[in-house]
Amino acid sequence: MGLGMTGFSRRQRLSARPTVGQALWLPALAVLSLGAATAAADTVPPGAAGEPFAGSRSYLRTHTGAQQVWFVCSALDGFDQTVVGLPMKGGKLWIAQPLSGEPSDVYKLGRPDPGAGQVYWPLSDSSGKPVGALHAFNPGVLGEGRYATTPTFVSIRANAAQFNCRWLEHTRLLGFSSKRVIEIFSGENGLEYQSFDKRDAGKSRKVDVGSAQQSTTPSLDLKHGRTVGGVMRFEGNGYVFQITASGKDARIVVSQNGKTILNEPLIAWTIGVP
Repeated sequence: MGLGMTGFSRRQRLSARPTVGQALWLPALAVLSLGAATAAADTVPPGAAGEPFAGSRSYLRTHTGAQQVWFVCSALDGFDQTVVGLPMKGGKLWIAQPLSGEPSDVYKLGRPDPGAGQVYWPLSDSSGKPVGALHAFNPGVLGEGRYATTPTFVSIRANAAQFNCRWLEHTRLLGFSSKRVIEIFSGENGLEYQSFDKRDAGKSRKVDVGSAQQSTTPSLDLKHGRTVGGVMRFEGNGYVFQITASGKDARIVVSQNGKTILNEPLIAWTIGVP
C-alpha cells in the first residue's frame, strides 16, 4: 500500500512507478510534476509564522537536489518514515514514504482547527470526503514555547491508519537514511545524539520524556557533543561521529582512528532552530 498506511485514498495517486535503479525518494516529488506551482527556494511553512520554530526547515533529497518540504514524521512504531510536502496550488498536499518506493498520495488540505492547545489540519480526498488530519500542538503547552525548535506535529491520520511522530524539545536535527533515524538535541551537557536503527525497530519501546515529547529507546545514545565549524561532533571509544545538515545536504560521517568507516546521506531531514 505504498505509504504503508492501510486505507489511504488512491483516487489521485499517480500511475507512474519508479523503475529499477531509480532513487527510492523520487516518487515523493512526482506530484510536483503535475503542473502545480512549487514552493520557493525558502518558504516559511504553514502555521510556523510567529512561532519559535519559524526558522526551522525540512528537506527531501531528490535526483535534482534537496527540495524543501513541510515536515518529516519519524514513526514511533516500526520504521515507516513519512514526508509531508508543502501545500501546492489548489490546496493539494502530497504525503510520501520515500523508503517504500511507492508514489505519493495527494490530498486536499483544509484550514487549521486550533483548540485546547492542539491544532488539526484536516485532510480530504478528491471528492471532498474527510479522511483524516495532521495533528500538531501549540508550543505554549510546553510552558516555555522556545523549547519547540522544530514543527510540532505529533501524528498523521488518514482513514483507519495513524502514525505517531517522534518529537523532542530542543531538537537540532531529525532525519533518516535507509538504515536509521537520527535525532540530535541540546541537553544539559551539550549536544546529544540518538539513533534508532531499522534493525532494532521491532524491539524499541516508547519512553516517557515528559510534556508533549514522544520518543523510543535509542539504538545508540551519545552525549557531550559540540558544534565545531558548523559540524555536530561526538567522540568516544576511538570513534568520531560528524553530522552535517543544510538546505543542500545532510549526512553522518563516522571515523575510527582517523579512517572513515561510514559516510551515510540522509534522505529527509528537519533542521531545528539553534
